[in-house]
Amino acid sequence: MQFARWNPWGDLTLPHQDLDRVLRRASLGSADFRPTTDIHETAEAFKLSLDLPGVQLEDIEIEVTHRVLKISGERRAEQRTDKPGYQRLERTFGRFGRTFGLGDDIDDQNIVAKMQDGVLHLHLPKKPAVQPRKIAITN
Repeated sequence: MQFARWNPWGDLTLPHQDLDRVLRRASLGSADFRPTTDIHETAEAFKLSLDLPGVQLEDIEIEVTHRVLKISGERRAEQRTDKPGYQRLERTFGRFGRTFGLGDDIDDQNIVAKMQDGVLHLHLPKKPAVQPRKIAITN
């Protein structure tokens, strides 16, 4: 008989934690930063929002392979000037990447992405639920 330690908070995991955990194994190589992401689930879809201020559309790549959603790209550094004075850079530049495992209920053929005000929004629709079919009995 095996014993397992009971975790009272174990059943309260958030959907995005489950998505992240499933695909932590997938590697994007070295990334310089990891964009913050909000995930919201509705009855019809998952909605992801990634903060990507200063990133150009042509520097973002989104792909789905083997039920894995991969978002990667690069935030390019601004040109520095040689003017004398104090200079402080706190923003992170370089490569970034996030991966998410897609459950069987996600319709990965109809994912929609749009960029608005430095936030990348992805709409991941769910497949329609399979409804039980009643079978009539005849004599």
